[in-house]
Amino acid sequence: MTIKQMSVQVQFPDAEQTSFYFSQIKQILKKFRHLCVLRVLQVQYAAEILTLISGVILKKSEPFENVDESINFDVPDIKEVYNLIVSCADENFVPPPFDDFYVDVNHKLRHNATRMYGVYDGTKLVAMAMTVAESSNGAVLGAVSCHPDYRKHGYGSTVVKYISNRLIAENKTVYLHRAKNANQSFYNNLGFEQCGSWQEYYFER
Repeated sequence: MTIKQMSVQVQFPDAEQTSFYFSQIKQILKKFRHLCVLRVLQVQYAAEILTLISGVILKKSEPFENVDESINFDVPDIKEVYNLIVSCADENFVPPPFDDFYVDVNHKLRHNATRMYGVYDGTKLVAMAMTVAESSNGAVLGAVSCHPDYRKHGYGSTVVKYISNRLIAENKTVYLHRAKNANQSFYNNLGFEQCGSWQEYYFER
């Protein structure tokens, strides 16, 4: 029998951020304990273990100014969101199967553990962002997507500002994981600051 295991290493400069992320990981452990083994270690891994993905953790705690509220924002449904992120898939992000995505997001929506906002061109969802984890003082953004045909119009940055401002208004610091060398100027221009790093290790036994 082959057991696939993923280990995630997260490094932070201060204890408050570490505490927030580990509280989210504990929730994941409880939810998926019957499906997988997930080990969280605050130590360096041996050099021979292969690092497949790495990047930085960014944060934003001050609200954005001059958000264009005239843009058509709405709450998308799960299928719309999935179709959009599939259209944006690249080497840094491979969408999960739809059934897995639906079960996860639907569960979080029913328990007020996620929120989603989208930008529409008529009835077409063209950009979106969502939270993949939330606590009383923090939230992690994920699935930030803009349809390839609608890029360079500010839709992606506007939806990030829109959702971030609502989280910050609730006294939540906004975090996100950025893959190494991916979307660096996009998030720098938005004023996100690096506060840590992350790495994913995959191996079989």
